[in-house]
Amino acid sequence: GKGSFAYAWALDESVEERERGITMAVAVARFESRKFHVVMLDSPGLKDFVANVISGATQTDADHAVILVVDASIGSL
Repeated sequence: GKGSFAYAWALDESVEERERGITMAVAVARFESRKFHVVMLDSPGLKDFVANVISGATQTDADHAVILVVDASIGSL
């Protein structure tokens, strides 16, 4: 399988997501240090779940820095 799937497995909680090997719903992970509070949103990458991606993007706080990572490889969407 894909090496990157190991990271997705940690946040994909539903049986269907794990069986299909895709993210279908937005998952949230939180990390804290003395200096930073990080909220990571893992949103679906398939075009069939664009509404879920938009929903996940709106869950960020406007007064905090945001890093958006997008797969721009050919055929990704």
